[in-house]
Amino acid sequence: MLYPFARAGLALTVLCSFAVSQPAFVPHTVEPYDLDSGYLHNPSATAQVVFQATIVGANKSWMQIHFGDSNLPEGSRLRLTSQLDGAVQWFDGASLRDYANRSAFFNGNGVLLELVAGANSRANRVQVVGYMGGDGFPISQTAESQCGSTDDRVPSSDPRQGRQWPSTCTTWMINPTTVLTAGHCASRTQQVHFNVPLSSNSGSIILPPPDDQYAYDGPTLQQLNAGVGADWSVVAVVRNSNTGLYPGQAQGSWYDLGPVPTSRVGLDHIRITGYGSTTSSVPRSWNFAQKTHLGGFTSTTATSLRYRTDTSGGNSGSPVVHEETGNAIGIHTHAGCTVSGGSNQGTRIDRADLQAAIAAIQNLRIAGIFEQVGNGCAGAGGTPALSSVTFPDLGNTMTLDVTGVEPNQAGTMFFGATDVMWAGNTLPFSLVSMGLPACNIYVSLDLAQPLASGPSGTPSMSFSIPNDPTLTGALFFNQYISLDSSNGLTVTNGAKSTVGD
Repeated sequence: MLYPFARAGLALTVLCSFAVSQPAFVPHTVEPYDLDSGYLHNPSATAQVVFQATIVGANKSWMQIHFGDSNLPEGSRLRLTSQLDGAVQWFDGASLRDYANRSAFFNGNGVLLELVAGANSRANRVQVVGYMGGDGFPISQTAESQCGSTDDRVPSSDPRQGRQWPSTCTTWMINPTTVLTAGHCASRTQQVHFNVPLSSNSGSIILPPPDDQYAYDGPTLQQLNAGVGADWSVVAVVRNSNTGLYPGQAQGSWYDLGPVPTSRVGLDHIRITGYGSTTSSVPRSWNFAQKTHLGGFTSTTATSLRYRTDTSGGNSGSPVVHEETGNAIGIHTHAGCTVSGGSNQGTRIDRADLQAAIAAIQNLRIAGIFEQVGNGCAGAGGTPALSSVTFPDLGNTMTLDVTGVEPNQAGTMFFGATDVMWAGNTLPFSLVSMGLPACNIYVSLDLAQPLASGPSGTPSMSFSIPNDPTLTGALFFNQYISLDSSNGLTVTNGAKSTVGD
């Protein structure tokens, strides 16, 4: 089937010579499927599988399950397992709603569905009304928008962009919860996939596991699809149903935006990283896997950018990156390069309507963020460091870990309200007056919690973030200070945490 945005893309007005949009729509169908567990009870004191079925799609290399009127009481979940590679997705009632009653995408043509009813739960139900399935999308036979005689793209693994599915456009993050792509690419039911594996040796696409797949929050989508320089989408994403993380929390980084330079000075290098198709002139496993190329700048207009950087179908939506600053200054949208000339094109990031959409959507939700500030100073146990692999989201448990301190020493974990001023001193504040020139206080030391280093020299502290929506966006700061046999004291780096919703 063709989605509405695909039909719109086919009718896109070409505003300049050779300018064509660059989505790559994966051949697929949506098939009805009639499966209903009915209402089931679990009177036992432990969770139990009360219903299971295998959903098979004939002649499909990937599948997505579509649910109907399902009911998952507290403690009950759905478990979906790919029959090809064993990839698993879990849903509770909230995450199934977040994913708009659609599963992640699974490799293969069979998915085992299990209804795991919570202890002493009643009226558990799962209903399947259909599935989407398609093939692996073989390699292309033509070199679209290749600038010059060779395709100079090379494999890359930048964590900030993903492959949209089932249109294989490119989507990229501007904060932990908000993504951009081309206007002719996005629809409310798309997903974005990160950590995408290489394709098969024949060029057929392989999907990443559900842990790396994120559904769009459809009602937040804002987009424009009006040709070169007027082609953009902004949309929020939901938490992953397995990990509970937003993509920026899981991936750890995102792009900074603009500004767009006002002249060619310093704008000679434009990088495009995305998930374009390939031809048989390069390894087939690169097909629709992440690749990057650094090309030359051509020109700008009030709304568009032009450059000679290699792209192909599937690169639509990629960030246009100014290599000298690392900033994303546009969204790649249209082909135009040939082996003998032309240029590829994108939409400038500083369009007023795009900026307004970004401002509106990125404030809809806030992801918990933990950031390290500065560096620790070396002592008898090494250079101490304060870190966390958890996130300060409402209702979550936050754990702060310290490494590199001397074992069996007294220490203190400090909590602060700011990293600007403390005790009349501007932060960071050097401890040179104490004979510790390499040590700095990075946060206000407002609340002290004793925390000895223990025999391993790796103290750890856990605490709960209250599930209070008024705390969303609040900041708190931490730093650990320990006694030390060589210097008297050592301190870690500082840490800044933003409470997420």
